[in-house]
Amino acid sequence: MPKLEFEPEVLRRAFAVARIVKPETNDFCLRFTDGGLTIVSQDKRRFVRSEVRPKTVVDGLSTDDFYLTSDRASLFDSDLESVTISVNEKSLTVIASGDGQTRQAVLKRRAERSRRPPIPARPPIDDAHEVDAPAFEELLKQVSCSALVKETKTDEEMRLNQVHFYPDHGCAVSNARFYASYSFLPGLSLDLSIVSADLPMIRQFCSQMKSGGKVLVRQDDRRLYVTDKVTGSVLSMTRVNCGRPPYQFLDESEFNTTVQVRRDVALKGLNWAVTALEGTQRITLDCQASPSGEPSSLTLLSDHTEIAQFKASVISGPGIRADFPARLLHSIFTYVEDGIVELRYGHKQLPTLIQIRHSDQKGPVRSFHFLQSMKARS
Repeated sequence: MPKLEFEPEVLRRAFAVARIVKPETNDFCLRFTDGGLTIVSQDKRRFVRSEVRPKTVVDGLSTDDFYLTSDRASLFDSDLESVTISVNEKSLTVIASGDGQTRQAVLKRRAERSRRPPIPARPPIDDAHEVDAPAFEELLKQVSCSALVKETKTDEEMRLNQVHFYPDHGCAVSNARFYASYSFLPGLSLDLSIVSADLPMIRQFCSQMKSGGKVLVRQDDRRLYVTDKVTGSVLSMTRVNCGRPPYQFLDESEFNTTVQVRRDVALKGLNWAVTALEGTQRITLDCQASPSGEPSSLTLLSDHTEIAQFKASVISGPGIRADFPARLLHSIFTYVEDGIVELRYGHKQLPTLIQIRHSDQKGPVRSFHFLQSMKARS
């Protein structure tokens, strides 16, 4: 009976990766092969293949598939010092031990279901693009702002709501009807599109990487693959064909007004405004340059009635006065990094568009959010 000893933290992380995709059959498939353990979870469009190596590899170990129901996966999530799995043809014995404690469970092998999909093979990685996992996660977080993630469920919505990557610009773009997000990462050469509903899973997969980890991103005619470079774990999803719009980014020098506010203060004011509004989501943002050069203030109004005010600095231009959907404005501010937020308005090409960004983006990912103002009431 082969015995494999695992570090609890490594095994715990492997199951955390496997849980990213909720199994359609309500169980995980476990297979011991190549001296390690493979855990697979699949639904209609996605699969995750999580790989974990024991402390000592058992050469030549290869088993048939075992199936573990989702509610029993916690048996592998131990807080003790070591986890040992003993393997035979009919069952797995899991023993967790340490600190004077021992816990044991026997998992009997279940018969394969006739319609169960086979374990997907490891994808090739020769032509994959290597990306820093934390930076990729941050980039996907930022473009999630305008990706309509929760609104992407049907086939038609998946075709329309996608994040598009432009390799010549190192940029990812999400675009809703009245707002959009752009995120730039130096060296990002991906030439693909990702369904908005898949963004949270890819972000979660990246978050499981160790500090400084890398992911390998690749697609073929049918699927997108994201692979952990160290462990070989893979998250994959079926592609949905769509039309990618041409790349376009506004020249920032053509905005005539720049205003700066503290993000924490503005977010509290916007949260108050969203709660205070009744029967409408229209809010007027008013910030005018002071003739004497004294500090200005940004005022939020509803139907000419002030509902919130906080300090602001008009860096250049005459100021801003325009109406915006309050919830969208508040939502965008939640994605901007804490500190000073810069608002730019009055662009020569699109004078009713506001740009919202952090004033001093020091990390590798630079992000810009845009929101169209509402048509002024007569």
